[in-house]
Amino acid sequence: MKNTKGILPWIAAIFVVAVWGETFISSKVLLNAGLSPADIFFYRFFLAYIFLWAFSHKRLLAASFKDEFLTFILGIFGGSLYFLAENSALKYSTASNVAILVGSAPLVTALLVAVFNRSERMNGRQLTGSAVVHWRDCCVDYDAWCWRYFRRSLRGASVDSRGTSSAAKRTCRGGRVS
Repeated sequence: MKNTKGILPWIAAIFVVAVWGETFISSKVLLNAGLSPADIFFYRFFLAYIFLWAFSHKRLLAASFKDEFLTFILGIFGGSLYFLAENSALKYSTASNVAILVGSAPLVTALLVAVFNRSERMNGRQLTGSAVVHWRDCCVDYDAWCWRYFRRSLRGASVDSRGTSSAAKRTCRGGRVS
């Protein structure tokens, strides 16, 4: 068993979260630059294959044709269709909305397993933890929405000597800002 104590696993986890979160923003930027979801998918998997090949000093093929075929099928359904769907969703929505949908997938999966497979149930701690994480994601998205609305309300607004804009004053007083 590997040693999981210390700071190295935490640094690795933070790195993975940062890179994973950046993919939503990067994909949105690439879509806005004119690439299609299929183009982004191809370049992403091409780069991943190059890195895998560079860092793997063992054979990349499976032990048998059956294992190779199963790996191929799982790669298509587990990775390819997922990333094509994610990039297509980014074309029609914001990165934060797509991140919430992706973040809710484990909760939905656990709930579906609980419904269709009676032998595996979520305990109270797992359900509470999943709900809290999903609630946090929704709060982050709501915060981003509020910030976008506030920034739009400040466009063309005058600023007084204290640095408060007229749009911010109207917003705080409950007035509608167009």
